Amino acid sequence: MRNRIEGFENGQLDLGRLINDLHSLIAALEHPTDDWKQRFLADWWTLEQVYAVAIDRNELDRLPKQNQGLLLQAVAALKQLVLEAISSASRSSAESTS
Repeated sequence: MRNRIEGFENGQLDLGRLINDLHSLIAALEHPTDDWKQRFLADWWTLEQVYAVAIDRNELDRLPKQNQGLLLQAVAALKQLVLEAISSASRSSAESTS
């Protein structure tokens, strides 16, 4: 997930692909907490809404500033959630091996 988000941030992945990839990856996750999954899906849904509006208004190449802001906030929140999950998994792994 982190690679996909960073690919989007670097301009290597378009918004539609990011949305689809994240949706597939969240479905494949094993045992995410309900809270984590709800927060992730809420931010993912923001991406989906911004994308749908942009398609409807033919604005994919030039998102209005308000939508750009929503998009950047949601991507940052998703990245933070993924980093938290990675950190938590690393701690759990270290605790189980000690």
